[in-house]
Amino acid sequence: MARLSLSWLQLVDLLGAIQGLVLAGALVTKRSNRTANRLLAATMVAFSIYLASAVYHTAGLVDVYPHFFGAAYPMPFLFGPLVYLYAVTAADRTRQLTPRDALHFVPFLAVVLNALPVYLMSGADKIAFYHRLRSGDVPPSVAVTLPLKLLSGVIYATITLLFLRRHRDEVKASYSSVERVNLQWLMWFCAGAAGVWAIAVVTNALEATGIARLGVGDDLIALAMAVMVYGIGYMGLRQPEIFRFDTAEYRVPIELHASRAQQAPRTGEPRTKTARRGRG
Repeated sequence: MARLSLSWLQLVDLLGAIQGLVLAGALVTKRSNRTANRLLAATMVAFSIYLASAVYHTAGLVDVYPHFFGAAYPMPFLFGPLVYLYAVTAADRTRQLTPRDALHFVPFLAVVLNALPVYLMSGADKIAFYHRLRSGDVPPSVAVTLPLKLLSGVIYATITLLFLRRHRDEVKASYSSVERVNLQWLMWFCAGAAGVWAIAVVTNALEATGIARLGVGDDLIALAMAVMVYGIGYMGLRQPEIFRFDTAEYRVPIELHASRAQQAPRTGEPRTKTARRGRG
């Protein structure tokens, strides 16, 4: 086998995948806000699989390691639900995951089950199936997945941003600087995720009309995702408090709330707003 050489784009994607896994490991070990941080860790793992798969395909490794083929195929159906649930649990520290939240992952499971026959193929059959896809022989079950994943991404990006807009109105009424920093981070993160979906929609439309060459959309999506992972790492270093604020799992003692309320007359702040900050 010839020595593998990576282009600058493949190197950016590969390093992004590695950083995503490192971030996931760091988030899982944090004791504060475990629900939100574990959801963000799961998001980073999903991003890393997608980025590693982009390198795997563009470097021509399918024929060499066929059993990795299709690993990233269902991942886009995880991105939207994970980002949405992360935003909800990071914004509301009392929010816990419920059995009903599992419904968000039904499309992902459906895609995995639909692709199960391919996953169970031998290596030679996977290589043959891959070259069939490259030649344009795409089964209907695979062809319908593309518009569905774009639809899923647009819907989740919309409801996430709408939720954050409502949350922003609540934060405006609070004096908590921690909440303001957290809101700024959530807006940046979710806007970035929405931006990736916007790139996906536009590039797929351009490819479908023949304006852009096939494959350029995948390159741009992976690059945008890698940049987003780098940005998350940078923000984590610059403002580590966005990953360690209080949650329902680690509540601020009620005695501290009472102490803050008693200090309100001396600070000149209204008692109600001070108490609200304590809850914040």
